[in-house]
Amino acid sequence: MKYLSLIKTFCIRFGMIGIVTFFLSACDIKPLDSKIRTSQVHTRIFWIDNDRILTVAGNGNYCQHPSHGKQPQTQILEFDIRNNEVSWYGSPRISNICYSNGNIRYSKAQIKDGVCLNEHTDFYGTYGQEEKVTYLAPSDGNTFDDFDCKLQPREKTYNSYKALPRKLAEGHGWILGSEPGLIYMEGSLQIQHFEHPTYPIAIFPELDSPSIYIDTSEFKPWIEQDYQVFLLRYEKFKNAYLLGLQGQNPLKPRETPNGHGQFWWLYPDGRLETIIKFEWQKDDFLNTVGLDLIPTKAGLFLVGGIGDPNLRYKNGLYKQTPEGDFKIIVQGEIKKFVLSPDGCKLAFARNTHTTIHYDEFYLQAIDLCKIDGSV
Repeated sequence: MKYLSLIKTFCIRFGMIGIVTFFLSACDIKPLDSKIRTSQVHTRIFWIDNDRILTVAGNGNYCQHPSHGKQPQTQILEFDIRNNEVSWYGSPRISNICYSNGNIRYSKAQIKDGVCLNEHTDFYGTYGQEEKVTYLAPSDGNTFDDFDCKLQPREKTYNSYKALPRKLAEGHGWILGSEPGLIYMEGSLQIQHFEHPTYPIAIFPELDSPSIYIDTSEFKPWIEQDYQVFLLRYEKFKNAYLLGLQGQNPLKPRETPNGHGQFWWLYPDGRLETIIKFEWQKDDFLNTVGLDLIPTKAGLFLVGGIGDPNLRYKNGLYKQTPEGDFKIIVQGEIKKFVLSPDGCKLAFARNTHTTIHYDEFYLQAIDLCKIDGSV
């Protein structure tokens, strides 16, 4: 059993600091299982409300692609965790799904006489009433923002990158970063184009209103060491945005022999609140955690062990105990996790294999607020 030191800050105002240790002792907690295999690891998952989950998965049918052979037909899947039932929505061959506040966006490719065609059409609108998107500019010059799934200009123009204000959740205005790539998405090409450290600078309640400057002195010691501060996601239960600190190369964090980690809440009025901060060494378990921290209404959780074939038995969802330790509660490789609006339920794609790698991820969910506090 290996113990690792972690400096933890619960609240800036009280400045409470403790030592946290990690240990492995799996609890018998079984998530709700849709029994539906996600179409791909990178498929996004969304909550419609606190009980229904939306994603894209293979519906069991196939079509023949002229150059890529037999292809699965992907379709929108709804998973209702109240009765553990799944249902399919709309037509097949769906991709690039985005859902927020009752609005949905997706791309639909065509099937003709059992043949997969490359032509696709974008749809957007109220879920159940979406319509074909008519672009005011070339489609590759637009993007759907991360928080409201609404159309806005890209942060990219040809081969040059520049920082532009990105829209926040409804009613919160826009946020400006020091460089493009402020909003982190796994595998984003923008991350590979960093020339300077990225961190949030200011919030604009309206595009033409005075800016609310963020206290970047919180970031300064790490920015000077080429760290990045990413805006990871908006959590409705907190009405705040999760910021995460990442090392010099966010795509290959294990190349850094040691490092510092920190997470903050960023509120719409520009206030920062530290959630946790820690130091890690190259061989530490913390090195595999990266940006996968999950603050919830039920406490602090994290996903660990991802991406290291030598630590597959450590893969899983961890919960912080009252003593400050983190204890594994669900084993298996977990990706694409997303928290429900009430901050209690977590949906994710899970690969249950802990010894041998199989690319088998299934849509599952767990109610974190019902977990025994003694774990």
